Amino acid sequence: MDAGGKCDPYVKVIFAGQEQQTNKVSNTLNAEYNQTFEFKGDESQVLDGQVTLELWDYDRFTSNELVGKVQIPLNEFKNRKEKFRYQFKGSLNNYGKNAGNVDLIIDYQPEEQEQQLKQRKQKQLPIEQQQEAPVEEQQPLEQEQQLKQRKSKQLPIEQQQEAPGTVVTSVLSCRELYCVDLNIQSDPYVRVLFKGQLRGKTRKATDTLHANYNESFKFHFDRETQDSDTILFELWERDALKEDLQIGKAEVPINYFLDNKEEAEITFEGVNNLVGQNVGVLEAEIEAFPYDDYFTMKRNQNQNKKEFGTIRRSYLDSHGQTLRPSTLETIKRNSALKQAQEIQQEQEQPIEQIPQSDDDYPKGAVKVTVKKVRNVISMDTFGNSDPYIKVILGEKEGETKHCKDCKDAEFNESFDFEFDPSATKVRDIQLELWDYDTIGDNDYIGKVNVPLSEFKGQKLTKTYKFKGSGNNYGQDVGEVDVEISYIPEEQRIKELEQEEEQKRKEQEEEQKRKEQEEEQKRKEQEEEQKRKEQEEEQKRKALEEEQQRIQEEQLKKEQEEKQRYLDYYQQQQQYIQQLLQKDKDGINQNKQKSFKVTVIGVSDIIPMDIGGKSDPYVKVIFAGQEQQTNKVSNTLNAEYNQTFEFKGDESQIQDGQVTLELWDYDRFTSNELVGKVQIPLNEFKNRKEKVRYQFQGVNNNYGHNVGNLDFIIDYYIDEQEEQRIQDELQKEFRDRQNLLDGVDPEEKFITSSASSPIRVITKEERIRQQKERDEEEEIQKQIDEINKQKEIIRQNEIRKQKEEELKKKKEEEIKKQKEDEIIKQKEDEIRQKEDEIRKQKEKEQKQIEEQQRQINIQKQLLLKQQEQELEIQKFRKTLEKTKLRVKIVQKKLLSWGKQIT
Repeated sequence: MDAGGKCDPYVKVIFAGQEQQTNKVSNTLNAEYNQTFEFKGDESQVLDGQVTLELWDYDRFTSNELVGKVQIPLNEFKNRKEKFRYQFKGSLNNYGKNAGNVDLIIDYQPEEQEQQLKQRKQKQLPIEQQQEAPVEEQQPLEQEQQLKQRKSKQLPIEQQQEAPGTVVTSVLSCRELYCVDLNIQSDPYVRVLFKGQLRGKTRKATDTLHANYNESFKFHFDRETQDSDTILFELWERDALKEDLQIGKAEVPINYFLDNKEEAEITFEGVNNLVGQNVGVLEAEIEAFPYDDYFTMKRNQNQNKKEFGTIRRSYLDSHGQTLRPSTLETIKRNSALKQAQEIQQEQEQPIEQIPQSDDDYPKGAVKVTVKKVRNVISMDTFGNSDPYIKVILGEKEGETKHCKDCKDAEFNESFDFEFDPSATKVRDIQLELWDYDTIGDNDYIGKVNVPLSEFKGQKLTKTYKFKGSGNNYGQDVGEVDVEISYIPEEQRIKELEQEEEQKRKEQEEEQKRKEQEEEQKRKEQEEEQKRKEQEEEQKRKALEEEQQRIQEEQLKKEQEEKQRYLDYYQQQQQYIQQLLQKDKDGINQNKQKSFKVTVIGVSDIIPMDIGGKSDPYVKVIFAGQEQQTNKVSNTLNAEYNQTFEFKGDESQIQDGQVTLELWDYDRFTSNELVGKVQIPLNEFKNRKEKVRYQFQGVNNNYGHNVGNLDFIIDYYIDEQEEQRIQDELQKEFRDRQNLLDGVDPEEKFITSSASSPIRVITKEERIRQQKERDEEEEIQKQIDEINKQKEIIRQNEIRKQKEEELKKKKEEEIKKQKEDEIIKQKEDEIRQKEDEIRKQKEKEQKQIEEQQRQINIQKQLLLKQQEQELEIQKFRKTLEKTKLRVKIVQKKLLSWGKQIT
């Protein structure tokens, strides 16, 4: 019914002007309620009447919408308490269509039978007398007094007055709790109340949505009011700064737990602002004894003769209604009454206990292998789940790892259990499907029970379907493939014997293998001896070769010594060349050159704006000089045709490169660098033509091509001028070379010994070398000063960049904070409107209930008036009949008097 294909359904139950409704379940097409409503009426209304069930869709902002309804005649359910399914027939726009299914149980018992049953319980008649006594027969007052006297004589004097009963309540744990704190955790505790008085309070858990308590409380109850007495559980949240807050409550009747030790799961219903919501589940163990200490002692004495009461596990809602009703409940109640009467009458007759047969469930080992799960329903926001499976047998359980963001998961995890039928009454393996949640408690999806008897003495692989609960009630929520083996102890002993035999055979084979390995080792040792002899022969030959190699190396060293003298001369020549090159560089530094860069356009650039476009412009950078093109708005292909001129030393231009950067203009924030490309200038010497390069992405686009660049570089050099400079350098080189001694390289060294050459240097040469060293030091100082200035500039640029980044980050934080405040303000407005609508609806509902109550009162007054009128008419008729009889008697008396006279 909603825009998202879901509903917020609830059901109205209407009978004879009385109307009640279930809780609302949000955003689902399958809802589970388990709520019970009681109606009363005249016998004619009930026999000929019918119950109307209406399916409604809750709407937060407009009026709720009727989806469909079904009418059910009550006479079909007389003394027939079982589950039925009916189809809602659509109304309004869905008229004539099936609008959904409803599962229900109608417990229709005539009022006279119900009163008679209460009288039987109060009088505590034996079961045989209850069956024989007619329903409509009433005992006279004298018979009741005689019966009470006989019962009082049968019991001791101290037992003639009924003693109070005892309730033992164990609060085990709370789970799936509603979160109150902002840190997605809770600080819960539970209060136990009976007849408005606090009977106990658990300790306060901290920062959890699943608290374990295991605390017990004991108190007494009145046996005369046990059918109407209830236990109230309150769920509270601890607050260190303010008063503690009550979150929910649940109320269960005492008579449900008489002579039965119940392991109950009870659903908390929210209070205050959480009315109508399930705020948690209480796990408790409750047992009620309807006897005093004397009877308790008698029961303990008879423990070796028969078992008193039963142990069950029940699932209750917040009003104490059973979510999973037991078909044996009536039989157990009658059995408990009979046992109580037998104790009161002190008839200690032994009762034979029927032993439980273990033929179908022998003691043994159970192994469960969870292979994989399929078709798990979506539990997360993005359409996936994080499923895992719990395997439970009795009090032991295992758990698989969870699979992240999937609907089909493969586990292949095994769990071993020791199964003893005498130690547990469980005969099924319970498989539970859960959804893992990183924040908060994990979500329960569904379960399936697998009977052990299907796997006795064998290993089988089967597929089972999980049945959902809550909003997924009645749906298949997933499938699981499991391999289960249930091996009885006798069969396991045989298998162990077979394993021992297999081990013995393996040991014999291992011995044979070892003997074969020893034989193999002996052969390997012989081969190793032969190999060592061969290696010694090879070493002898290698030694002879090494001696020959040493002799050859000595000859080679003598030749290298001579070559070293020649290399020294060549180093001197290279040093001269370096000096000439420095002179050349000095000439180039004094000579300024220029070149031009023409940016034609960019194409196929990546979009940077929300609308899939950009506002591109290009920066051209060379030797600290920077120029840029115009900005072109809202495009991915831009044409500029702009030319930029750059100047610099010839050495800078020859060995330098041009950097071109692609930028995106932003009106409100800082412009964003998209990509760049670096181009060496020496490739464009005397080459004026159009070329295309690709921009390489930076930041988030690093490693990607972010667009194409078309440009022209005009770098022209006069070749004649270049040749003239080269001639001058050659001439200077020859002049400097003439400063050296005009002898051959081999004659420039006087060998005083074989390894110590002595260089003869003239005075003019020493002066020239000192001058060159001074020049080199001066040049190095200039270079160091330039590098220092560059480092200062670089540090300033880094500092400015960091300041811009910090400024940008602060602007983003301020922007985000403003957006969060706007969102929070809107949420508060929506929440306030919802509260107003809810209060208005509650007010209207109260008015309707008050009107309905007034109507019922008026109806009751009318019925009483009619009854009084009928009684008056009957009295008048009786009076007239009496008058007639008086007249007849008078006439007879007169006739008798006349006869006498």
